[in-house]
Amino acid sequence: MAARKIILVAIGSDGDINPMIAIARELAALGHDVEFLSNEYFRSKVESVGVKFVSVGDLATFEKTLQQEGIWDPFRSFQTMWKTLYPTLPQILDELDRRVTPETIMVGTSLAFPARIMQELGRAKLVTVHLSPSILMTPSSPPAGPLGEFPSGAPHALKEIFTGILDHFLVDATCAEDLNSLRSKYALPPVQHVFSKWAHSPERVICMWPEWFAPPQDDWPPNSICTGFPIYQHARTYSLSAETQEFLDAGAPPVVFTAGTAMAQSAKHFRCALEAVRDTSMRAIFVSRFKDQIPAALPPNVHYTPFEPFDQLFPLAAAVQHHAGIGTSIQTLAAGRPQQLVPFAFDQFDNTVRLQRLGVAVASRHYRASAWRCDLTRLLTGKTIAKKCAEAKHLMENEEQSVARAAQVILM
Repeated sequence: MAARKIILVAIGSDGDINPMIAIARELAALGHDVEFLSNEYFRSKVESVGVKFVSVGDLATFEKTLQQEGIWDPFRSFQTMWKTLYPTLPQILDELDRRVTPETIMVGTSLAFPARIMQELGRAKLVTVHLSPSILMTPSSPPAGPLGEFPSGAPHALKEIFTGILDHFLVDATCAEDLNSLRSKYALPPVQHVFSKWAHSPERVICMWPEWFAPPQDDWPPNSICTGFPIYQHARTYSLSAETQEFLDAGAPPVVFTAGTAMAQSAKHFRCALEAVRDTSMRAIFVSRFKDQIPAALPPNVHYTPFEPFDQLFPLAAAVQHHAGIGTSIQTLAAGRPQQLVPFAFDQFDNTVRLQRLGVAVASRHYRASAWRCDLTRLLTGKTIAKKCAEAKHLMENEEQSVARAAQVILM
């Protein structure tokens, strides 16, 4: 196959970026000319795998976004994120305008709206990559949210009303006016139903999850294909820190607590985690890039580390307690470990419901140490959940070629 020019446009946090890096690495290994457009925050991670990086956002803005008061509020997260994202879209459009040709293939995450605009202008082809099923927002499978799951047995008409409300009052009310203002500068007509219809490339949509996690529905984009979970491998660039390896070697497998790589407002989460394991026989590892969110004095049974490669750490854990971000969920499924979930925002509520359906997780919406301790005890001693985790791990073995499958779809 002749070499192609491929530009990946990745918008989001590590959970969004890591799968795109894996795809970029695969495409580059096949001999294609690959460029990766993302925030400066991810430069070193992208360049470490030998892919050309193009910065489309400054580091300070990204870090400021993580500190925004509403970014992890379940009802205000999208609105808060959009206020920061929207001003960067013209820069991304300018970069794409300079770089694409009709032969270029653009590969964009769910929020890569500039790539979708360039496609509409006929400048290049686009493959949309969705990383979690909640983004599709269709009546046949309404996404679960902070108020819970819409009853699966409800009439289809009610599901249509529910998803219509989400589409209009949550998404379009937040971003459609801004998006259409940007589109008018390119003489493009206004759009509505931004996420339920417009955001999906009419050429190809890659759903990066397996059908056993979210079965395809009749009202999904007709050109969509499930390629499986992207299991991001750190082995080429990272290994466990010496301090963490020493802690692991010193006793029984610990419970790993993480609130997500971008969660800069997790002090309450880790305080509750500490109280859940204090004065118990459980050992724990707290993982957070934001040390100021970790309690100052940790007992001997708790170890703190700013970063560890989850694909190496989780198989050595007894259980994983996390926010139900799709990237962390994938790594825990692959490790075959039980999960205790505390979702904050975005797709995390929907992922929580799906993981519970698989029987591999329990969930809590409250910060009560006694409840967390009970949940963890159930996870560590329950035979049924251990069996379900083993079954999920077996299923995940079939996902090892998912990135290669995605790459092939992109090149179709």
